[in-house]
Amino acid sequence: MADLVGPFYSAESVAARLDGDGACPSGMEGILALLSVDTADGTTLYPTFQFGTDGRVRSELNPLLRIVAGGPAWSAAVWLRTPNEQLDWLTPECAVANPDYRRVAEMLARAWLSRFHA
Repeated sequence: MADLVGPFYSAESVAARLDGDGACPSGMEGILALLSVDTADGTTLYPTFQFGTDGRVRSELNPLLRIVAGGPAWSAAVWLRTPNEQLDWLTPECAVANPDYRRVAEMLARAWLSRFHA
């Protein structure tokens, strides 16, 4: 599972990427969504797919991350990284960046979440 979802950043690394002390950048409070997963030993990790090559948080993922936050974190991370037939075999985390797929990806995220809240 970790191979599909990873690589990962540590909590310390993410804090440094945000603003150096772990707080959200000014103006981003309540807006920024990040998915974290916990390892068996209790370490909190953040999948790197949430960050662009420039190191910034990929804001286009926010709608999906807010939806899947209601489900199990590891399952959400796997779902985000698994190619989906309804997205022409793109992963949801890639598809959401394309306006043609964004609404479908959000609909699929809600359907995914409903499996945990039946």
